[in-house]
Amino acid sequence: MKKLLLSPVLFLLSAVLIAGNLKAQKNLASASAPNSEANGANPSTEISKSNLKDINVRSINDFNRNYKNAANVQWHKSGEVTTASFKDNDRITRVMYLPDGRWLHTMISYDESQLPDDVKNMVERKFRKFTIHSVTEIHERDMVFYHINIENDKYYKQLIAYQDEVWVQNQYKKQ
Repeated sequence: MKKLLLSPVLFLLSAVLIAGNLKAQKNLASASAPNSEANGANPSTEISKSNLKDINVRSINDFNRNYKNAANVQWHKSGEVTTASFKDNDRITRVMYLPDGRWLHTMISYDESQLPDDVKNMVERKFRKFTIHSVTEIHERDMVFYHINIENDKYYKQLIAYQDEVWVQNQYKKQ
């Protein structure tokens, strides 16, 4: 039942993950705006006036409230979705917002060493002869789930882990 309810969400997120990184319009973290205090930006997320029209102030305020210590933040716009991204301690965080500035979801990418032990153990028990290659932790509404890439000498698999379950989303045979 959980799989049926999550499938539209997982499909959307998988499409985003497979599509790759969004192209940055500009590194907005180093830009300065004369009225940055008025638009709610802190020094780590100051936005140039020319790009302000493309980013909803509600997004900026939400980001600044939840990621006070983020540095070198880059703002991207792809279609209707606005993304703030930054790197911290070998973790790449992408925070996505809807056109009206409401938070959509957060994706945090990292390697196996930062995967929570309970999730790591669950994957290792079920896929004994595979090694974990990379992880994307996804926060959406009150859910946290993991998109985990594993491989061995014959296969590459993309897993979804949610609560106490893990299942194969995609599997590819190596050539």
